[in-house]
Amino acid sequence: RGVQIISCPSCARQAFPVIDTVKILEDKLSHIKTPLTLSIIGCVVNGPGESKAANIGVSLPGSGESPVAPVYVDGKKLKVLKGDNISGEFINMVESYVEKKWGNK
Repeated sequence: RGVQIISCPSCARQAFPVIDTVKILEDKLSHIKTPLTLSIIGCVVNGPGESKAANIGVSLPGSGESPVAPVYVDGKKLKVLKGDNISGEFINMVESYVEKKWGNK
């Protein structure tokens, strides 16, 4: 029940603090009680595959990668996030997904 987050371990490819990001998302999305799987991966090596297996997944840019973050919803690439508010936009997408799919949070 609630949000289950699949994330990558720390490695040299990630260009952002994955564990800190997951903690922030857990806090911001703790109000969601419906079963939901999120994938938060820090590079394009594993990101797309893990994202396709989750309800919603994001493949955040790793070291040397373009500063974009493709988002997959129910296995399909839906949008590419860019800019300084990727986490805020991702949280809004998750909340919108829950509202559309289950009609509640």
